[in-house]
Amino acid sequence: MKVKEPDFAAVMSLVWRQAPALLVFSVVANLLLISAVYGLQACDDVLPSGALDTLWWLTLVALVASHHRFSPHLSSKRSGLSISRR
Repeated sequence: MKVKEPDFAAVMSLVWRQAPALLVFSVVANLLLISAVYGLQACDDVLPSGALDTLWWLTLVALVASHHRFSPHLSSKRSGLSISRR
């Protein structure tokens, strides 16, 4: 008995229905990761030493990382960056 395989359009319509949920999950997961790393570094480095300049640099790095992650014009495809596969 031959089993009929689904056509490409049907599979892609199922995939695209799940895309918004995947996008929201990805954004939330990345924000939680950035905030967790920021919080751990702030508690480990800034609070014991009282170094406000370290807090400013950590804040700057976290903002740049979140902006780079969620800005489409900075993505690797559009900025001309590529990974060489040898």
